[in-house]
Amino acid sequence: MPDIRAHWTPNAALFNRFKKAWLLKILGEDLGLAQEAVTLASSSKKEIVAFCDKLFAEPFATLTDTQRAAVAAWCPPMMQTAGGACDETAPITETPEPDGEVAQAA
Repeated sequence: MPDIRAHWTPNAALFNRFKKAWLLKILGEDLGLAQEAVTLASSSKKEIVAFCDKLFAEPFATLTDTQRAAVAAWCPPMMQTAGGACDETAPITETPEPDGEVAQAA
């Protein structure tokens, strides 16, 4: 599966769809910007969206290498690819559906 972040960057249009609490969670937990999340907790959602938009458009020079990597790789959970790069040596396992349930559903 291709890396979605190689072709797409989160922006204000995406961040406006999230609740303020989730934006703060993304900043604090996912990106390792706990201090910024605490500081922005008293800000309006509009200000947090603007902060996130700027952060993803041009990662701040003050970020650590770990924070910079997190910002470069972050995308919403449903858009994440498993482990980033595809491991072609890993076997793909599927759980077969019991035939009886499929026949009953049809």
